[in-house]
Amino acid sequence: MDNNLRCIATTATVFSQVTAGVKNIVDTYYKVKEEKQKSRPDQGNDSE
Repeated sequence: MDNNLRCIATTATVFSQVTAGVKNIVDTYYKVKEEKQKSRPDQGNDSE
């Protein structure tokens, strides 16, 4: 029983760390995506 609880606690800790890591990656991805969309009109003006 004690071993089972430890396993659940470890899984929960790992899961929360992975979730935080994924959230961080998603936030970074959307920031980069927004910056690219903002810079697109500038690139279009440069090519003209």
